[in-house]
Amino acid sequence: MYCIYHSRDLDGWMSAAIVKMWYEKTKPDGELELIGWDYGQMLPIFNTEGHAELFMVDISFPMPTMESLLDPFRVTWIDHHESAINERRQYFTKNNPFAGLQFSDYAACELTWMHLFDGKKMPEIVRLLGRYDCFGHKGTKEELKVLEFQYGARQLIGNVEDAYHYLAIARGRGDWSFDSDLCEEIHLKGQAIYAYLCSEAKHSYKKIFPIYIDGYKFACINQERFNPINFGIDYHKDGYDGFACFWYQNGKFTYSLYNDNGEVDCSVIAKKRGGGGHKGAAGFQRDQII
Repeated sequence: MYCIYHSRDLDGWMSAAIVKMWYEKTKPDGELELIGWDYGQMLPIFNTEGHAELFMVDISFPMPTMESLLDPFRVTWIDHHESAINERRQYFTKNNPFAGLQFSDYAACELTWMHLFDGKKMPEIVRLLGRYDCFGHKGTKEELKVLEFQYGARQLIGNVEDAYHYLAIARGRGDWSFDSDLCEEIHLKGQAIYAYLCSEAKHSYKKIFPIYIDGYKFACINQERFNPINFGIDYHKDGYDGFACFWYQNGKFTYSLYNDNGEVDCSVIAKKRGGGGHKGAAGFQRDQII
């Protein structure tokens, strides 16, 4: 079985780790090949011989390509990106040909757990990572905790192997007895990291400059994945419609767009440029700087 996962962030890594844990439990004699992929990269080349199933978690290809995979594979697609879900609805107008779950109310790691471990309590490490990635923590009593947990997890988890390692620690001997202790440890690490980042964010924000995308005014900075709102800085008060950050990697400029007042759909902007994401956060890549 193939499993293609979003190779860029914790949600994609944890989603793939959950697939791996499920596969090892249900198909111990099978062979699972994990393939990390990000928007803007060349599409993977598949060997259909001996591979009957394909899982896609936290990621999607253009719908014509997705449709072409339905013939050689049984495709299970688990995703929460609004741009991809809307594209599927427009392309497949009569029915959804994919197994799996595609909903924007949950993160991909939460949806992957729900689909593969239906009825079993979701581990707290999965839930906390998921609440951040789908913005489910915004405006709740645990907003700060989820933010702090995210930064603690980023220190420990940098790829799918790390995600599987900590998921296995949480599982313990199969009863998830270490889940609570592990989450508390990650949260404590995150509290110190987040306090430091809040201080650094104030200095970074002084480096912003304005850019215009599709008629919207974005505050922009040359920095990887930086959203000032996460650190108590409201760029809307300074007259900006959204926030953009960009960085150069592997011959391309990667852009992340953010909007935190609901008045700009970042997923639409990113989709027009070959990327995708959510209304409040999306991304794309370009060969040249905007």
